[in-house]
Amino acid sequence: MVKDLGGKKSGHSPVLEFAVATLTPANTFHKRINMQILQIINQIGPLPLKGQFKSPMDGPALLVVTGSLWSQSVNTLLTVDVQLDGTSIGTAKIWSNGVATHRAFPTLFLPVNLTYAQHVLTLTPGANVVSDLNDTFTAYLIF
Repeated sequence: MVKDLGGKKSGHSPVLEFAVATLTPANTFHKRINMQILQIINQIGPLPLKGQFKSPMDGPALLVVTGSLWSQSVNTLLTVDVQLDGTSIGTAKIWSNGVATHRAFPTLFLPVNLTYAQHVLTLTPGANVVSDLNDTFTAYLIF
């Protein structure tokens, strides 16, 4: 906003007024939450891979899956099916236009509701997908 401090014929130059925002630390508004990470899978291919784990809690958690794949065909949708206790809970996907090129699929974040019990996580390749010892897969539970 421009404000003339001198009136109609004061001869004063207009003055620019502005407000300065004050930064407030994030922890002022949010309660600090401590979270833990449980590594379930951290190994090289080929797929399928299985990881057994005992859930450290009852309730919601976040499953994070990463890895890479390749195909012997051009223009192929590379997929990995993620199963928890035999039930599909998500699929990681990435297109590969080139042949025989390892592609890291985008990190997959999957919300899960666990019981305090033993569980099995399985990573299974999709059709026309290859994985080998040059592909590394990880799965972590954040709770």
